[in-house]
Amino acid sequence: MNKKAFTLAEVIAVVAILGLILLLIAPDVINQIKSKNQDIDSVQKQMIKQAANLYLSDHQEDYPNTNHCISTKTLIDEGKLTEEYVNSKGKSEKLNDSLKSVKITIAENGTKNYSFYTQNNCQSQYSPSNILIPKIDSTEVSECDGNLEEDSIEAGRYIYKGNNPCNYIKLGSDLYRIIAIEKDGSLKVITNSSIGNKSFDAGDEVDLTPSVSQKDDQKTYTIKNKIYLADCSGGHGVPSPNLTNFISAWLQTPDLNTFLNQEWYEQLDSNITKYIIDNTWYVGALSNTNAQTIIQDTNQEKSQTWQGKIGLINVTDFIKASNNSECNSVHDYTTSTIKNKCESNNSNYLLKTMWAINPDADNSARVWMINSCSGEVYSNYPYYSYAVYPTFYLSSDLELTSAKGTQTDPYKVKE
Repeated sequence: MNKKAFTLAEVIAVVAILGLILLLIAPDVINQIKSKNQDIDSVQKQMIKQAANLYLSDHQEDYPNTNHCISTKTLIDEGKLTEEYVNSKGKSEKLNDSLKSVKITIAENGTKNYSFYTQNNCQSQYSPSNILIPKIDSTEVSECDGNLEEDSIEAGRYIYKGNNPCNYIKLGSDLYRIIAIEKDGSLKVITNSSIGNKSFDAGDEVDLTPSVSQKDDQKTYTIKNKIYLADCSGGHGVPSPNLTNFISAWLQTPDLNTFLNQEWYEQLDSNITKYIIDNTWYVGALSNTNAQTIIQDTNQEKSQTWQGKIGLINVTDFIKASNNSECNSVHDYTTSTIKNKCESNNSNYLLKTMWAINPDADNSARVWMINSCSGEVYSNYPYYSYAVYPTFYLSSDLELTSAKGTQTDPYKVKE
């Protein structure tokens, strides 16, 4: 008996029908798989949230700030979480390997937001610290006059030091400098150029008679919020005793705080502001009367905090950025026997005449500032006008492109 074979046309027809069936049912199958995975993911994230909150309750003294990063390994080691669990259907499930850590952000009203990461340090593969920290041992660093080092005071924090380190980052069309990589992976950055001269706080609007300083060629003239000093050749003007009610503490919202967080912030491109985070700033007053160390300076700054987006550099940011090993504290920059060594060999990219964020603990009417003319740190009255270099923190969630970090090849945010 002869068996009739399938014709080519019949084979093609069968394949076409099967293909059509697959096209019809495949999306449903894929969606069911995705839905199942999403359900598992949702359940596991909820388990991690609960475990993380239990862990925070047991370790409140170790997590005083508003941002907390906890790895799932830590939660497992502490017995708050298990690698395997039984689902609602009685089947055993393993914890997803991609859920390596959770970041808990607590808002002022107590609301908690949770973000999950594939890395143990609450950072993505391309997060700032994963791109920048390996450059410590990179030969590219030699192209710049400076280096990236771990902060000797705060372990896990990295700071740029030297005359011109490879720390340029481009945001929008403007260049900025990275001051530090914080322990949570966020970046502390400062504008590369001044946005102009402004007083820290102008106090009451009064008329001033121009005054002459110790140098005859130095005069000051003022109007509301604009009190100008001569350049480096002139010296410092003698303040008028008529100025009153000015503010020297950032916590009390001086004019410069208001200007930076309203007018200046609002004119920034949205592609920049979406990465600027609300952060805790250390705004405590600093003293130079005692021969205290940089550790004591840092602790004084941390004695008061302010929550906000735009601020100024800390005095210790400037001190730590110097490669001069003899200049390690405010006291070093203000004591005549040591100051000359600091001024003559500063090697510090932050050496610009500009306001700092900290008031003077020894004279509550004054604010600390950096003076590029003499290479020193000193305090002055807030109604004087000096250059302003806005400073802010960028989210650890952003991704950076690989670059040298030079002025011509700066880091950029990966969109």
